[in-house]
Amino acid sequence: MDKKRNKYKKNKNENNQNNNNNNNRNNEDKDDEEYDILESVGLKSTFYNDQVQRYFSKYYLNKGEPNEQYIFIHSNGIIMCGIGANNDILKKNISEVIILKQPMKITGRNKHGAHQLNPNEYVVQIKNDENTTNFCPKIKGKLLEVNQNLVKNPKLLIESPEKNGFICLIQQEPNELELLKEKLGKPENLIINIK
Repeated sequence: MDKKRNKYKKNKNENNQNNNNNNNRNNEDKDDEEYDILESVGLKSTFYNDQVQRYFSKYYLNKGEPNEQYIFIHSNGIIMCGIGANNDILKKNISEVIILKQPMKITGRNKHGAHQLNPNEYVVQIKNDENTTNFCPKIKGKLLEVNQNLVKNPKLLIESPEKNGFICLIQQEPNELELLKEKLGKPENLIINIK
């Protein structure tokens, strides 16, 4: 009985080891095949460079102009607003960012207690070597967050304006969000002028 049991364990261990080796080879082959398939159609092995590209629809206000701004809408409906890379304020050394609207204490799924932002309400003041500019996101909604890192490190606006240098996060009601998307048109291709 013990001989049968030992022989069974030995065969089982050999089978497991063979299966593991085959699985490792199959996984390596799958990785190689996937990479080859992506390369064969002209794609890199990763589709997105970062989270912003993957989860946000990008819209620009006054694209390419001295007052360029962006509105990035996340797949969950949160809106990230900031100053576009072509904005004149970013062409000079930024010395200070002052937060004009501090977000309130927010609770719950519906963001109770959030400050209701109007379309022409200023959120931050940005000072560079030559002048001072007040930033207004130009949309209404609940102000969820103002980027506190800009106060400590204003250079984030220049170094990473569309990622770490964002100005604020806003949430709109679903029906308002749909109206905004209709107004903005197609993501990334759209150029609109709001003065």
